Amino acid sequence: MKTGLQTVVAVYATLFLPVNAFSLAAETKAPTAMKPLGAASFDVGSKHVVGYFLASDGRCKLTLMIGEAGGAAQSSAARLLLVVDPGRSARFDSESGQSLRFACKSEALAMSATPVETHAAQDADE
Repeated sequence: MKTGLQTVVAVYATLFLPVNAFSLAAETKAPTAMKPLGAASFDVGSKHVVGYFLASDGRCKLTLMIGEAGGAAQSSAARLLLVVDPGRSARFDSESGQSLRFACKSEALAMSATPVETHAAQDADE
């Protein structure tokens, strides 16, 4: 499938670009709409995440490529594959307390990616 191969190549190429038009600042809370085989790119803490999904068997099959933000030449990437049922979500958490929530929409025809800030509870004595 030529289109699928082109998407995978585009996703891997995007992963190592230091600046990306699709990157989200940590304070952005607006969801990013995703369509099948449409790649989206995000900076989450010190990580750069590029993802796309396929609709299969009525579920969202999400692929995330995760590398160091800033396009470090010596960094390596990891691939994470997740299956998300419609109406459910999956989360990618970074070490800095920033996260992305990927929600599978009705009939697996779309997904949304929403940045989420997580804050540790502080001790009441502080």
